[in-house]
Amino acid sequence: MAEPFQKFGRWYLKVKGLDGVWRHVATSTKTKAEAKVLQREVAQKIDRQRLGLDPIAVSDMTVGDLLIWWLETYSKGTPSHKRNESAVKRHLLAADLAKMQVHLLTKGDIETLLQSKKQELSPKSLNNLRGFLQSAFSAADEAGRYNGPNPVTKVKRRKVPERAPMFLEAWEADRLLQLHPLKDIWRRLFATALFTGLRKGELLGLKKTDVHRERRQIVVARSYGHGTTKSKKERIIPIADALVRYLEAAIDASPSEYVFPGPDGEMMAEDTKVEVILRRALGRAGVVTGYRHSCRRCKAAGVADSAQLATDATPRRCSRCGMHMWCKPIPRHLRFHDLRHTIATLILAHGGTLWEVQKILGHSDPNVTAKVYAHLVPGFLETAVNRLPIGKRATPRTAPGANAAQRFGQPVVSNEVEAPKGKGPAPRNYSEGTGPLVWLRGQDLNLRPSGYEGDFTQPADGRRPSCFQSSRVVSRSAESTEVHAGIRKSPPVWTRSGQSFGEPLRPGDLRLGRATVIVLVSRWRQPEQLPGSSPRPS
Repeated sequence: MAEPFQKFGRWYLKVKGLDGVWRHVATSTKTKAEAKVLQREVAQKIDRQRLGLDPIAVSDMTVGDLLIWWLETYSKGTPSHKRNESAVKRHLLAADLAKMQVHLLTKGDIETLLQSKKQELSPKSLNNLRGFLQSAFSAADEAGRYNGPNPVTKVKRRKVPERAPMFLEAWEADRLLQLHPLKDIWRRLFATALFTGLRKGELLGLKKTDVHRERRQIVVARSYGHGTTKSKKERIIPIADALVRYLEAAIDASPSEYVFPGPDGEMMAEDTKVEVILRRALGRAGVVTGYRHSCRRCKAAGVADSAQLATDATPRRCSRCGMHMWCKPIPRHLRFHDLRHTIATLILAHGGTLWEVQKILGHSDPNVTAKVYAHLVPGFLETAVNRLPIGKRATPRTAPGANAAQRFGQPVVSNEVEAPKGKGPAPRNYSEGTGPLVWLRGQDLNLRPSGYEGDFTQPADGRRPSCFQSSRVVSRSAESTEVHAGIRKSPPVWTRSGQSFGEPLRPGDLRLGRATVIVLVSRWRQPEQLPGSSPRPS
């Protein structure tokens, strides 16, 4: 049986429903022992229902009744209640699914509904509809109104395309705030949104008591008329120096307790079209993507192509009737929420950190901030793309033997041959590219002293010389093979025959951390040449 687990200070059960799907069920237990007892009882109850010993939960409540109950009980009072209510009534309560009993609803019914809305709604809106149903079933289970399986858990979420946030450049924001025809209340509202990153509901619900002029701070405690924000947390935002004059003017001009009141002095309505006002102001400020020149005379006559798109606002005449064309700017398609993206972008572009942006915007999860704004940090992934060798001057690669000294230290062995003149070409360098391999000929490779040989001679100081040092051939002639030790002399090497080579062992040569290199000097004979055969290379 699965074990209960704790998450964010709350114990959860892992149970397998009648439909065979594992679910995590939140409980009100205080200890793991209580959670284990509850998990055992729930599992036994489901097993009895699966075996037919207990009746399966049957409810006369329809899906529409469940959604209405959830709206009135859980959604009401939240900042997003009006949007939730509008979406549920339009897309869920008006569907045939709302007339079904909750215990008869299957994942196929939900999937069919979402597929029918595919052309009408975006993937994010479809996920919202799925979330409304899932929240309603979960709330009914917690309240004891319905304890049957939740069919929404088997419905997959739609993949929402991730797009980079849109924002205003610094010069565009300056143009917006310096626009002359803009009313003072909208100029102050847009300035506060640009300097603080407040959401629309937090701005419209901002009261004079939330602004502390002496401490230069704003306490964000509500959204619209609700007593909490979207993140359910209060936060404190400092007032920028450039924002002081806009806020003081707004507070002094307001006749009510709100900083940005409506025409009647009360809080602005939630459906105030601030985006329409923002885009109109952007068009007048020249923050546009182009201009639309249209002929009113041709349009009234029913001519289809009576308008022209251009990148400038230069006056022009209609090519058909010669009348002056009406020029209308096409502003950038920005939402009011994009002013919130603007402050985050400009802070990061001028040396700010993601932690500072998170605190100002009020994100409860730092991963949300990093996911949306990480690509705006200066130098983001710049080091990675600069590693590409494309477009750089190509340097010829040297042989591994040439740069082996940089990788393995001072070269101590080589395979170069100095052949006498007239004796044929020098042999190939077989050690090239082999790294620190040892190429020794004519020498017993088992250099470790053996204890069973009687003629073994122990060093005078009683210590055992090291016999496992890496080396490479430096030079070899027909007479001898020399192994150079670089700067320092190396300790002697003892063979099975007791023969010793090199300088006497000095104290300290074998101390830990000091490298020693073997010195070998040996002689070998040139193989005898057969009559009539060509000389063999060394």
